[in-house]
Amino acid sequence: EPGEAPEGNHYLEMWHDPARGSEHNSSSWSACGQDIRNRIKPGILYEVRFWYKTSHPYGFRIAISDDGLVMHSSLGIGLGTAEADGKWHEVKGTLKVTLEQLDYEPFLTLYYDYMAPGTIWFDKISVKKIPEPVKDK
Repeated sequence: EPGEAPEGNHYLEMWHDPARGSEHNSSSWSACGQDIRNRIKPGILYEVRFWYKTSHPYGFRIAISDDGLVMHSSLGIGLGTAEADGKWHEVKGTLKVTLEQLDYEPFLTLYYDYMAPGTIWFDKISVKKIPEPVKDK
């Protein structure tokens, strides 16, 4: 979507209306994801960083998931309590996966919990390898 953003003038908007889940051809699930299986290596620590803004203080998460963006593990990047003031906030977290996790859950996914309503905007999402510390001899 075009508009004011921390970097550039476009951002990702995701909304969720659980009441629509009962309508024909609708769902109570909102998610978007990026396939990371060829972008990260198992056993390596990565920093995940992104900006968000929302007016709803609950309901969205960042985690790894399956190809359908439905089944997600407990391996999530913590947000703490979301700031619901309509301003941009930066979140930093870490991610380290095993080969088995990457085989079964190869997507880094932004999603809403089933019954949580709201709209959230994301920008400047990045995943970068954290350099290993230099060991003294």
